[in-house]
Amino acid sequence: QIKQQYEQQFPPGKITVEELARFVGSLFQSGLLMADVLGQGDQLKKRAEEKRRKQMLATASNVLAIRFKGIDPERLLNWLYPKVAWFFSVPAVVCCLSLALSALLLVAVQFDVFQSKLPTFQDFFA
Repeated sequence: QIKQQYEQQFPPGKITVEELARFVGSLFQSGLLMADVLGQGDQLKKRAEEKRRKQMLATASNVLAIRFKGIDPERLLNWLYPKVAWFFSVPAVVCCLSLALSALLLVAVQFDVFQSKLPTFQDFFA
């Protein structure tokens, strides 16, 4: 019925039943369409809880996005910046890269010792 009405209202346009079902499904998932069936409230509640859980997880995973009302971090950051600014200087980056490169070279030179001290696949995933 919807397919026929669509084709009557937009004469050159054709729509398949699969496209229509996909469109209705996307409307339903977006919360723009609701069905008059038993259990619809449970579905909506489950969807809202899932959305809330994802939002909380996203907020918790991004530590820099956590904000506390009434606390201005500018004073703390201005105090902390001179103490850690050297972490991001060219000599510090060169030092870290040389340390990482030397560790990789040590593993490459002593690969047989490195491999012998690793757990076996069965020990690791058992």
